[in-house]
Amino acid sequence: SLYSTISNQLSLNSSFGYTHRHDLKTYSTILNLIGLGDQPIDNIIDILDKIDSNQNRWSYSYFGDSVSQFVSLVCKKNYNIIENKYIKTIKKKKAHIREPIYMGVIRSGKLNKKTARKIRSDASEQVSYSCIQELFKYSSKYSSEEFQTLFTQFGDSNYYQVRRYLAQNVDPKQLMCLMGTSCDETKRIMQNRMREYYLSLEKEEE
Repeated sequence: SLYSTISNQLSLNSSFGYTHRHDLKTYSTILNLIGLGDQPIDNIIDILDKIDSNQNRWSYSYFGDSVSQFVSLVCKKNYNIIENKYIKTIKKKKAHIREPIYMGVIRSGKLNKKTARKIRSDASEQVSYSCIQELFKYSSKYSSEEFQTLFTQFGDSNYYQVRRYLAQNVDPKQLMCLMGTSCDETKRIMQNRMREYYLSLEKEEE
């Protein structure tokens, strides 16, 4: 099968380069669709290690989505592996490596409050912004209570893009959770959305 062929081909390589990007993307996509099957979790860890050894920004970018999908798979199986292997020391990694790891955790439905705070405080605005977008994209992986707990961790972000995204995308009924922000422009966006929301309720009652 294609599944087995790609798995065998990848396991024979001591490292990955540009030519392997399509195989990795196909393999990670198949695994996320049908699960690990008889593939040991150690095989996925081995693939992540091989990708991680390729630290060049432009080379690593070819594998970004595959990394996210592999991390998501491992998280679903055993979050502690990713926690111990990556999250605990993630500040030492470069932004282009941190982002797909964080995204994989988010996609798995295993993001917790502590890791959300790390993302909120990430040294890169782009990483933090991309991840808050990913959290909303995969909100269905979390209960309403979990999702609210997670997105509110970003409410005091130092990054304008993150604050604005929250103000524009949080459900109007939950905007009060973010009203403590000190950013005047963000407050205006939220106040306008809340005003529109309550006006729409009044019209429904007429």
